[in-house]
Amino acid sequence: MATTGATDTTTCRTGTRENLSMGEKGNVATRDDRMRLLEKVHVHNVYECIASGVSQKRQKTRPKIRQFLQELEPGSLIADIGCGDGKYLNITSACYAVGCERSSGMAQLTAGRGKPVVLGDNLFLPYRDSCFDAVISVSVIHHFSSKKRRVEALRELARILSVGSRVFISVWAFEQKKSQV
Repeated sequence: MATTGATDTTTCRTGTRENLSMGEKGNVATRDDRMRLLEKVHVHNVYECIASGVSQKRQKTRPKIRQFLQELEPGSLIADIGCGDGKYLNITSACYAVGCERSSGMAQLTAGRGKPVVLGDNLFLPYRDSCFDAVISVSVIHHFSSKKRRVEALRELARILSVGSRVFISVWAFEQKKSQV
């Protein structure tokens, strides 16, 4: 049972352990079905659960991402895919940024802070081809459960970028030092 307002995964229960060998209708699940289910249970449900506990303390931005955004041409249209609480959406007033978030709880938090956000999945972005001057994807791609799904997510980011545009992608790595972000 989900705990509303939980801020850590030890108290944030996302349901009973689901059978990864069975599909939604009781048939044998495909590998893709199992990958989607893993993401649902261990990523999507967790973000829905913690959304209500996200506070202003998470508003600290990473210097390299801030620099990337500030160096964009004035008037640039920016997509923040997996925007979370929207902390990168107002870095520069010279550009227009829109957030895209899979978690409805996080999207509500972002919208409640007066920032533009749409619900969307990184694998099926709700945008037309070649419409953004820049895209950022901060701590999102590593949540996909297979190499195939990570590649699909990257292709989707490339699809919405216009010719000559820029992208900033960061992912967590086990070996990563704190100062490298």
